[in-house]
Amino acid sequence: PLVLFGLGGIYTEIMHDVAFGLAPLGRAEARAIIGGVKSWPILEGARGGEGVDLDRLAEAICRVGKLMTDFPKIQELDVNPMTASPTGLLALDARSTLANRGPTAIV
Repeated sequence: PLVLFGLGGIYTEIMHDVAFGLAPLGRAEARAIIGGVKSWPILEGARGGEGVDLDRLAEAICRVGKLMTDFPKIQELDVNPMTASPTGLLALDARSTLANRGPTAIV
């Protein structure tokens, strides 16, 4: 399964600022995906802003990848939007497509 990560909104739709990884992913791979988007400094707390919990974000990416490998009938999983803060993450919406062929994940 392919895991896609981006900040969403204009960063994804207009700037195509996304990073990919193949599931299952380890923590280091998930952190590399996060660092693979040009907009990742926003997540660290750019311009004096408060950063997000990058360890929990990496864990969420790993878990989505594991979910996709554990349940191959999930063809697509879109977790959007997901909010991130210094104290945690919250998935506000998710959509999945079931099929009998290889899965894809979008985080």
